[in-house]
Amino acid sequence: MLRNADHSSFASVYVVCGYTDMRLGIDSLAMIIQLRYHLPVFPPEVLFLFCGRRATASVVSVMMNAKFANHQPLERQIQFFKSFGVNLKSNTAANWMINASEQYLSIIYDELHKHLYDSEVIHADETPFQVIRDDRSPGSKSYMWVYRNGECSDKHPVIIYDYQPTRKTDPPEEFLKDYNGVLVTDGYQVYHTLEKKREGLKVAGCWVHAKRKYTEIIKALGKEKPDAIIAAEAENRISKIFHEANLLDGLSKREQKNCSNRR
Repeated sequence: MLRNADHSSFASVYVVCGYTDMRLGIDSLAMIIQLRYHLPVFPPEVLFLFCGRRATASVVSVMMNAKFANHQPLERQIQFFKSFGVNLKSNTAANWMINASEQYLSIIYDELHKHLYDSEVIHADETPFQVIRDDRSPGSKSYMWVYRNGECSDKHPVIIYDYQPTRKTDPPEEFLKDYNGVLVTDGYQVYHTLEKKREGLKVAGCWVHAKRKYTEIIKALGKEKPDAIIAAEAENRISKIFHEANLLDGLSKREQKNCSNRR
């Protein structure tokens, strides 16, 4: 549209390339440029032409949802845009994900982290995965540490993923540094090491992982062995605990407490 406009009335024309924040109007963007480069106040006769790709909130949110919720890689999305005549580079799309996360979603992440600290019980686990390029030798393992609040004591579920290049004590120690309460884990020694360092932190075992160990004993020894018979009894008792816990699903805290007292 500017191509056919009459620009003779403008004293100066500035062409600005690079990332621009779509939340801001032209006047606000012009002020940012003025302050950054120590320029005089622009008169009304100045025309700004902002070139380059500008990602709106709707475009970034759609791409984020496709990538993280619907498991569509950015490269596949880029091919989709290309079929409609929109040429988008992979590093540009990746930078959109990174910039949006750092500038906007990190604020929500920090608030969820604070809310997680209000929980009486936190569940934690870690799982390995590989990152293609992170300045380490090929095949190096990274870990996604996952934390969530307890379903029984918290009205609003919070699940936080914390990427770390190591499985040592440092990641959970930093993430849980201000938390006092019960931490439910799978028995990994790092959590117990952390418990010894922290006075207000209590580590509790996970019944699912405990039951799994008894199941492995039964399969390894056979059901007729004495140790397997004991393991089967333990497995049966844990199953009964699960049954009782399932009966409390959907009940309020008061109803759960009354139900527990009656039993």
